[in-house]
Amino acid sequence: MYKKIFICFFIFQILLSATISADPIKPLSETNEMLQDSSDSLTKLVIGFPHGLIEYNPLYTYSSTEAQLYTALYEGLVSYDPFTLQPIPAVAEKWDISSNKKEFLFYLRNDSYYWDGVNVTAKDFCKSWLKMLMPGNNSEYAFLLDIVEGAEQFRKGEITDPQDVGIKAIDEYVLKVVLNSPAEHFLKILCHHSFVPVHPSFIDKKVWTDLPSAPGNGPYYILKKNENSLILTKNLLYWNEQNVKISNIEIVFIDDNPEINSKLFNEGKIQWLTGSFSSELIKEKKHIIFNASFAANYFFFNSKNEPWDNETLRQALVLAAPLEKIRDNNFLFFPASTLVPPIPDYPQITGFEKQDKEKAVSLLKENNLSLPKELVIKIPESFESARVATMLKESWEEIFGIAVKINIMSYQNYYQDLKKDDYALGTMSWIGDFPDPLTFLQMWTSSSNLNDAGYKNSAFDSDITKSLSLIGRERYELLSKAEKKLIDSAIILPVSFTPSINLVNTDIISGWYPNPIDIHPMKYFKFRKKIIPYGLVFANLEHN
Repeated sequence: MYKKIFICFFIFQILLSATISADPIKPLSETNEMLQDSSDSLTKLVIGFPHGLIEYNPLYTYSSTEAQLYTALYEGLVSYDPFTLQPIPAVAEKWDISSNKKEFLFYLRNDSYYWDGVNVTAKDFCKSWLKMLMPGNNSEYAFLLDIVEGAEQFRKGEITDPQDVGIKAIDEYVLKVVLNSPAEHFLKILCHHSFVPVHPSFIDKKVWTDLPSAPGNGPYYILKKNENSLILTKNLLYWNEQNVKISNIEIVFIDDNPEINSKLFNEGKIQWLTGSFSSELIKEKKHIIFNASFAANYFFFNSKNEPWDNETLRQALVLAAPLEKIRDNNFLFFPASTLVPPIPDYPQITGFEKQDKEKAVSLLKENNLSLPKELVIKIPESFESARVATMLKESWEEIFGIAVKINIMSYQNYYQDLKKDDYALGTMSWIGDFPDPLTFLQMWTSSSNLNDAGYKNSAFDSDITKSLSLIGRERYELLSKAEKKLIDSAIILPVSFTPSINLVNTDIISGWYPNPIDIHPMKYFKFRKKIIPYGLVFANLEHN
């Protein structure tokens, strides 16, 4: 059946070739729509995600909502095992690693296609990654490739020839990647959604929000979209489509309204919800899935502006904060005075634990430092962010006699607005991109695209760079020393390790597993078969 569909697709593609060249997305959607098995047309999974900006171009994305959506739309060389999170073959069906563990050869499937039937090739990965690394492109996660030979220098503009970067297409289906040094976390990085291939026709188009769909190679594609919802339907050209069991998925973008969201779930109108809900209103509590997450919530100083670039001044402000109240464990999180969540064998460090008003004031006085008349805290619309910001405001105004202004932004625009320099303190909830402490630390290096704080510390940078070539406990020890430098600098004020909370109708869905980074690849979802209870069968037989 698959071969017949595939032949029909290419006949249809020839007939539409003129239209495709003018508007590639629309006919691709129509083609796939015609290929859908009508017997599955009534099968639909509905997922509720919070409203937020979605870029659709995987090279320039940022949010956890995008990361989750892209498990349906795109696929890289490797992907996450849905249960263990270990890297497993995806577009690359296998790979070889050299004896010195610096060279990787990825062998791509020859039946991996974009949604228009164009093969995914090694050259696509090469061009996509180099595009991400191009100076000035501001691709958020480009720095994760710094372990690749020449990648950091190319990203910084220190070298200009792409041939000097250790990313090469050996032939149509073999990609070679050369690292600066062995890196045990490299394959984990490649699970990240930024390292998927970009369709060659769209490699130079940065903004995809105006497209009616998105040119991906994943198990689903966007059939319809508007500002409130997306309709995804199964991509029959996906290499593993026979194991994708749910034909249609609807993504509904929900507001921050716990009562309405809870009602929609109780009525079966949403089967998986990641936004706000009221646990008291949920009829079946077993569907509330609460698990430890590889995530941290913290405030940070914008050290790109004076006087917040002064370490001693920052330390005084942190010491003046009501730390015990801020980290009150009566709230639904785990109090944190450090950044990296607990990991087996990772050395625990200490941070600022208690408020010390006298020391805070003396630090400023002894170092002849003074605070400006006004300090601006920028936060998103969030109860937790407002709770902490209000306590900071009250303490700092009382102790230092300054005016503290809290600017509340819409969640949809908040993270983009952090790029501006019109604030002293911002806040962030960070979920690790891969299960490794580096995902919390490398973003603070001076050359990181995600370093909104503008933190610069050459000793910290050196520790992170050295750690890339280490393995095991020695690596963890060096990373923990780097974290200690970060915490002691008071560039951040850690608040909590936040859990993952999802609302999932596990009576209907299988293939959804709780995990520390809260990413759930959609291609593994299935509808459970309805089973008649054992006792009910015999009761009916006796009645008849």
